[in-house]
Amino acid sequence: MKIPTVSIHKRKLKDRRGSIYLSYRPAITDPITKKDHAFETLGVYLWEKPRNDIEKEFNKQAMLRVEGIMYRSCLMHFTNFTKGRCCFQEDPVDLCTRFQKYLLSY
Repeated sequence: MKIPTVSIHKRKLKDRRGSIYLSYRPAITDPITKKDHAFETLGVYLWEKPRNDIEKEFNKQAMLRVEGIMYRSCLMHFTNFTKGRCCFQEDPVDLCTRFQKYLLSY
């Protein structure tokens, strides 16, 4: 099984905005619907060419939301992996290796 790579992309819209989405290569299978998905929209939009400081700040905040989505997903998986109990006295290399295997088997 090939490990999917996830990339963040922006698609231009007709109203001076861009939509942020994730693309998966190869496509991933939804465990519930059993359908393959090559991309996922995040519902986050940016101004294509910000005209003022307000639009620039809006874009910064939107990108922070996108990063937050990725971090929350990772935290959720790590919490599931450790069953809510993480002991950092463990060997960090071993912990990371086991977490990687967990993610690849998910």
